[in-house]
Amino acid sequence: MDYLTFHSRNEAKQYLQRLRPASRVIYRQEKRDANGQIVGERIVAVRQESGKKEFALIRGVRLNYFLIESPSLAAAIQVEEEVVEQ
Repeated sequence: MDYLTFHSRNEAKQYLQRLRPASRVIYRQEKRDANGQIVGERIVAVRQESGKKEFALIRGVRLNYFLIESPSLAAAIQVEEEVVEQ
């Protein structure tokens, strides 16, 4: 399992672009405030390399973005819950 922190939405999106040739986004959700500004975001992508699946979960909370990569989506979600609670 890998865990990275990004300091902006753009930085996280750039990283996701690098993953994209072998990845497919399977879930995307944005949370907006009353003014329509994005204040939270969750992206789940899956990629298959050498016959093995790996999941990438990107979670944005205000200006902080986290990437969790794991062969298990359940494990990635568990780490996400711990990170968001902090």
